[in-house]
Amino acid sequence: MGDFVPADLDLIPAALMEIDLEIFIGLFGPAGEDPPPLDPATLGLYTRHIPGDFLLRINRRCLELFGAATEEEFRGHLHRYCDTAALNQVRRVILTAAASGAGSGSSAGLPVVRVKRLDSEDLRLRFSAGPPVTREGRDVLYLSVEDLTETSLMQNQINQLSLLPEYNTDIVLFLECDARIVYANPAARKWVTSEGFGNIHSLHHLLPEEFAATECAHCDRKGSREFFTTFKDRNFRGQISPVPGSSQCLVTVSDVTALIRLKKEREVYYQAFQNTTNPIFITDRESRFEYVNPAFEKFYGYTVEEMAGALPSLLNPGKDYYIDQGFSSEQYDFLFSDLWDRLRKEGHYEGMVVNRCKFGDNHWVKLMINSFSLEETGEEKYLAIIIDMEASRRLEKETRIEVLTMINRIGELRDNETGTHMTRVGLYAQALARQLGQSNKFCEDINLFAPLHDIGKVAIPDLILLAPRRLSDEEFAVIQTHPETGFNLLGSASSMTMGAEIAHGHHERWDGSGYPRGTRGDQIPLAARISAVADVYDALRSHRPYKEPWPHDKVCGELNRLSGTYFDPRVIDAFNEIHREFEEIFERYRDALTG
Repeated sequence: MGDFVPADLDLIPAALMEIDLEIFIGLFGPAGEDPPPLDPATLGLYTRHIPGDFLLRINRRCLELFGAATEEEFRGHLHRYCDTAALNQVRRVILTAAASGAGSGSSAGLPVVRVKRLDSEDLRLRFSAGPPVTREGRDVLYLSVEDLTETSLMQNQINQLSLLPEYNTDIVLFLECDARIVYANPAARKWVTSEGFGNIHSLHHLLPEEFAATECAHCDRKGSREFFTTFKDRNFRGQISPVPGSSQCLVTVSDVTALIRLKKEREVYYQAFQNTTNPIFITDRESRFEYVNPAFEKFYGYTVEEMAGALPSLLNPGKDYYIDQGFSSEQYDFLFSDLWDRLRKEGHYEGMVVNRCKFGDNHWVKLMINSFSLEETGEEKYLAIIIDMEASRRLEKETRIEVLTMINRIGELRDNETGTHMTRVGLYAQALARQLGQSNKFCEDINLFAPLHDIGKVAIPDLILLAPRRLSDEEFAVIQTHPETGFNLLGSASSMTMGAEIAHGHHERWDGSGYPRGTRGDQIPLAARISAVADVYDALRSHRPYKEPWPHDKVCGELNRLSGTYFDPRVIDAFNEIHREFEEIFERYRDALTG
C-alpha cells in the first residue's frame, strides 16, 4: 500500500503528499476511553506525520461490522477487508477531505465501496471523512462509515424486478380480475404481431379457457398455479401469481415446444442407453465418470455409485498385463497416447483395449469413443460404447488353431514325422519360453507355431524327403530350401509372423554357420532359437532310418556341447533348468518312432 499513487495526483496539493497513505483506518481517542456512539459509526481516523502511531483504538461497532473479535485480529487481517480498488476509493475520500479542509461533504455523492468481512461475507459501505482537526498535537481526519449492505441488495433486487418484464424473452402479462390484459411486455407484443393479431387481447389464445370469465377465476389470491396450453401445434407453459396489494395477477407464458421435443428425444436416448446390451459410459472433459448404463454395471460389476467420479484407469489392468499379452512397453504407451491424440484432434477413437472388471477378470473390448459438447454450456463430454470381443477372439484363436493343425497334418503326410512329434516340439518350446520369462502370449504362440518349423518340406520331392538313407550333397542342397519355402508360405499373413520366423530360422546357428542365410547370435529370432533346441532334442530322442534313439542324458550332453556354436547359450541354460520336464513330455507323448 505504501506505493499507492492516486490517478489524479496532479490535482492534490503537494503538502498532502506528506500524509502516510498506508494509515487510513483507526479510531482516535485517549487511551482507556470508549468512543462516543456516533451514527453513522465512527470507525477510524486518518492521521498525519505519525507513522506507526495511527491506530490507537478501534470502535466496537467497527469490530462487529468486519467480524473481528479483537483489535489485533482486525489489524492482522486488514488486507483481507479491502482489495486495491476499494482502498483507492477510501483514500480518495480522505484526500479530498484533507485537501478541502471541510471534510468529504454530503454522503449522497460518495461512492459505495464493496469490502469483505473476515468471514468473506460481502459488505457495501459508504465512507466519509470529517474536516481536519488538531487533537493532542496531531492533525487528524475522522473516518466514518455507513453500512448500506441490506439497502444495496434490496435496491439491486428492485432494479432487477423492474427490468425483468421488459427484458424477459418470455411473454409477461398483468391481468385484472375481470381478465382484462392491462400490460404486455415486448415479447408478448412481438408474438401478437407475428401471429397477425390486432391487439394484445389476442394473447387470451395462450391462456386457459376459464380466463375468459368476467369474474376472477384465475387464482384464489393465495398462491401461484401452473397451466399448459396449445396454439397452432405449439406448446406453452404458463404460471399465474396474484400481485400482493392489488387486484392484478402476473402471468408468464413460455413456448416449450422445443423443450418438450428435447425431453422426448432425451427420453428416447436415455431408454436406448438404459436398455442396450452394450456397456455405455459418459465422462467429463477430465475423464471422470458421470453416467454408466445397466449393461455397464452388469458387465464390469461396478455400481453407478462406485463409478461416479472415477477415472477410466480403474478399468485398466496395467502395463504388466499388456506386456504379458505380447505388447512391448513402447506399444503400451503408444496405445493410450494415440487414443487421447485422436480424441483431441478428431473427436473420435475406435480401437481394442483390455478392461479389468471389478472381480479381476480381464476382457478384450472394442472401445468406440466420441466427444460432444452440451448445447447450453459448451461443456465437453465423452461418450463411449463398449463391445465385448472375448467371444470373437476365442473364435479367432480356435480357427487359427484349426488352420495350423490342418497345415501340420499336411506336413505329416509328406514326412516321416508323426503328430506326436509336432505336439512334443510345441510343448518343449513353450516350456523353454516360459523359463526364459517370455509373455503369456509368446508362450501360447510358440506352442502353436513351433510344430510348423518344417512346413516348407511340403515342396520337397518324395524321393528326397522320404529316402531311407543318408542324402547326397545335391539332395541335401534341395532339403536346405525348405526354410525359405516355409517362410514364403507363412510370411504373407500378419497373424503367422512367429511361424514364419521359426520356419525361416530354426536351422540357423548361433555362430553363423547355419542356413539358409547364415544369420548369427541375437539376429536370429528368439522363437527360432528356442524351436531349434526343441526340434533337435526330439530328433535325437527319436528313431531315424539312419540312427537309433538316444537316451535323455546323452541328448542333454550333446546339446550342452553345441551351446555357443549351434545353440544360444541362454536357451541351453534354460533347458538345463527344466530338462526333466522335457523328459516327462517325451515319455507322455511316446509313439512308434520313439521306441
